[in-house]
Amino acid sequence: MTKFLRCTLAVATISFLPANATADSLSVAFVQDKTALSSQLGLAPSYQIVAAELERTLLLQNVVVLNVEAAKPVSGSYFLNERFAGQDYGIIYSISPLISQNRVARTLTVSASGQIYDPRSGRLVASFEVNAPETVPLPNDDAACNKACVANEIAKVSNDLARELSFVLTQKLHFLREDQGQVNTADSAAIAQRLNGSKNQPLRIETIETQAGQYQIDKGRALDVEVFFDFGSAELGAKAKSQLMPLGQALASDLLSGSRYLVVGHTDAKGSADYNRKLSNQRAKAVREYLLQAYTIAPDRLIAVGLGEDHLRSPEEPNAAINRRVEIAAIVSPPPLLPPIAGAHDYTLTFSLLPRDAILQVVRQLEASSLDAVELLKSSTTQRVYSARTGLALIEFEEQLMMALMDQDIDLDQLRISTTTTSITVEKIK
Repeated sequence: MTKFLRCTLAVATISFLPANATADSLSVAFVQDKTALSSQLGLAPSYQIVAAELERTLLLQNVVVLNVEAAKPVSGSYFLNERFAGQDYGIIYSISPLISQNRVARTLTVSASGQIYDPRSGRLVASFEVNAPETVPLPNDDAACNKACVANEIAKVSNDLARELSFVLTQKLHFLREDQGQVNTADSAAIAQRLNGSKNQPLRIETIETQAGQYQIDKGRALDVEVFFDFGSAELGAKAKSQLMPLGQALASDLLSGSRYLVVGHTDAKGSADYNRKLSNQRAKAVREYLLQAYTIAPDRLIAVGLGEDHLRSPEEPNAAINRRVEIAAIVSPPPLLPPIAGAHDYTLTFSLLPRDAILQVVRQLEASSLDAVELLKSSTTQRVYSARTGLALIEFEEQLMMALMDQDIDLDQLRISTTTTSITVEKIK
């Protein structure tokens, strides 16, 4: 079983446009969910009115509509069809009337609700529910307003419902495209374009609270990339590394060389908040470390943090896969540098010619036992360099390091360990 993280990278790219669309338009397929139509109060005319009005009003907002009537109940996988290859989003919606009655009055409320899907993957990306702006009064006596009468009243408010729905959907759809990032994440140039932004693009500031302080990021220069991990694991497999290749190429490009980015791990709401925060932090660090190891990226340009379930992309669906992601976002303002901690020591820890997996295990053991903070500064095929902060004096920290090395079955006689007042170097010599 696998889970995945997604990095937030987004550039709108449209490979196919209907004849009446423009480069900035959205193309959306609307599917009417009429599964309960037979038990509802004459909704067929209402669906016709809403479909026609949605097509008209959304076109004014540069959203091109393809109306579809499905013959049976459908889900997100319905859009995995060549028929929808040119659509930016697929929407399944239903119309529902609700009659409420008390001693004083009997009223009719009409609403529309549904889900928005990515037609390339069939993945749910958002939900919505909208009420017609006016509630319709009905006679208290059922006999005075039968099924046909109710159907007529529903039809009267259907235009208003469609206009209200088009307003809500226009906002949601453009927000999704802008924020979620309709970028071809297999294309490093498209990723670089999104993360760099355009010359006159306004900032869309969001504040991220971390243990190190507040980071301000630009959501206009952010994007999600799917990164698959085994369940409960932070280890990057071959598939995850291939998914990260275009991102690494983009971050290493000259276009982005002057910018810093936050690598933010997110989870869904399954499991405890503490577990989710730790796992998301481990996965964000794994992504950062791999990018630094595999591509020419200065270590100070990528900062990894884990927020667990604190920033759900879809709060109305807290357990949905859309929430499990790693977000890459341009840093606008980092937190101020913290003053040195009393009693803390900062060391540079260098490993040369040792197996990478063994180094990672040693660093993780130190992180769990004696380090207050650790950060990868440099990585190559033969060397890894870390900054490490600890409350231990040098001789005590060196002892902890040697114990961690022995726990990995590394023979100390095959190592050269050199120390200064601020550094420890471990080099394999045999």
